[in-house]
Amino acid sequence: MAMPTNLKTFLMRCEKHFCQVFGVGTYRKLRGLSSSRTSNLDEILLIVDLLLPEVRNGLMVDVGAHHGESFRFFAFSGWQVLAFEPDPSPIKHTMIRARSTSRVHELRCAVSDTAGQQVPFYVSKESSGVSSLTPFLESHQAAGEIVITETLDRCLSQHVPGTRVDFLKIDTEGHDLFVLKGIDWTQPNQCPRVVMCEFEDRKTRPLGYVYSDMAGLLAERGYAVWVSEWYPITKYGSKHRWRSLRRWPCGIEDDEGWGNLIAVEPAMREKASQQWSSFVR
Repeated sequence: MAMPTNLKTFLMRCEKHFCQVFGVGTYRKLRGLSSSRTSNLDEILLIVDLLLPEVRNGLMVDVGAHHGESFRFFAFSGWQVLAFEPDPSPIKHTMIRARSTSRVHELRCAVSDTAGQQVPFYVSKESSGVSSLTPFLESHQAAGEIVITETLDRCLSQHVPGTRVDFLKIDTEGHDLFVLKGIDWTQPNQCPRVVMCEFEDRKTRPLGYVYSDMAGLLAERGYAVWVSEWYPITKYGSKHRWRSLRRWPCGIEDDEGWGNLIAVEPAMREKASQQWSSFVR
C-alpha cells in the first residue's frame, strides 16, 4: 500500500530539519545511505560525496526535479537550487516544497534548446517519473495544460546571472540532449563542474539521438565522462537493477539498457577517478 502524501511530506520535512541541524553526513550514517553499495548504485550519492566536501554554498540546477529527491542533500547543505518541474501534478510540487529551503527556486517551465514554444505535456498512471514532452508509452495522456519551453542559457542569465553552476542534473524522459544544447557553452559560469543526464536509446531514437551523442557532446567540451548503465526497464515505477560503471568511450552492454552519464570537469577528474575506481569495470 502506498504511503499517503501527507505522511510522505511530513517525513520529508523531518528529514530536512534533521539534516539542517545535524548535517547530511550524520543523517546518511543513521539511514545507512552510502555511495559504496554496488548492488544498486546511487549516482546522486557519488556526486554528493564528490562535491559537498569541495564546494560550499554551491549552485545545483535540477532539470526534471520530480519529488526533489536529487536536490535534497545539496539544498539541506545550504546550496542554491533551481528546480525545474513542468508537470502540473499538485503532489509533485507539494513534495518539492517539502524538501525546499529558502534557497530553492522552483520553476515550472520545460527546459529545451528553444525558448518560447507552447507544447503539450504528457503524464502516465504507470509512474510519476515518466512525465515527458513526448508520449513514448501507450499509457501516456496529455496533462491538459500547455507548458512553455525555456533554455538554460536564458534561465541562468535571468535567475542566477554570473553564478557558476556546480552541478547540473537532467532527467527529462528523452529530452536531455536538447537541455544540453540550450546552454551557452561559451560562458564559463554556465559550464557545470559536474553534469548528470539520463539516457535510454529506445526512448530517444525517435527524437534523433542516442546516448553516444550526449557523451560525445560532453567529451568535446573537455569533460571526463562515465557511463552508469542499468539493466533494461521491465516496468516503469518499479525498482530497477544497476549493471556497471565505465569510462567513456565505451559501448553499452544491452541496447535496451538505460542509465546516466556523469561528466566531470578536468579540475575534478582525478578525484572522481579515485573515488569511483572501485565501481569502474
